Amino acid sequence: MASAGDEEPGFALAYRLYFLRHGETDWNLEHRLQGETDTGMNATGRAQAARHGEVMAGLGENWAGFRFAVSPMNRARETFEIIRARLGPGIEPRFDERLREGSFGRWEGWTWAEVAEREPEGHATWLTDSWTTAPHGGETYGEIARRFADFAREITGPTVVISHGGLSRAARALYLGLDRATLTALKVPQKRFMRLEGGTVEWI
Repeated sequence: MASAGDEEPGFALAYRLYFLRHGETDWNLEHRLQGETDTGMNATGRAQAARHGEVMAGLGENWAGFRFAVSPMNRARETFEIIRARLGPGIEPRFDERLREGSFGRWEGWTWAEVAEREPEGHATWLTDSWTTAPHGGETYGEIARRFADFAREITGPTVVISHGGLSRAARALYLGLDRATLTALKVPQKRFMRLEGGTVEWI
């Protein structure tokens, strides 16, 4: 675990936060674990990002007044660029390593079916205790959550985060106080994005 110890990470939000997962990749479509593998989006993913941009443009926000914090991975960068093209000038990314997807270690590149077949015990344990159990050589959700909490505690104004499915689960677990044992069952849609405000999460 992180050097900060075993204390529960946490954060509170004083400002509105939008959280977008990157658009679909071919590996998403194949149910293949990506993690730190730097894949790019497919045509469906680019259409999803364009949809997000169009929806955001209609929300009435002053996006130039938001901080856009983006994972440095290709699929998140491309999502940002497509959205920026629809929101207009004055929007610049701040790439943050803490928003990278969690590592799946040796499992990266495998499908979920392959993980279950090749490492059934590790797979079964991870499904029920992903907060403290890591994929083979990867990160636990507890470690991912600490990264996100560290980032979130530095938020000083309205923010848009463009990141990944693992970060989405970890952020909701902390913000909503969700049961850590059911974390892997949380949906991480790419067709919609989240607005976190006032202790609630709204899907848009």
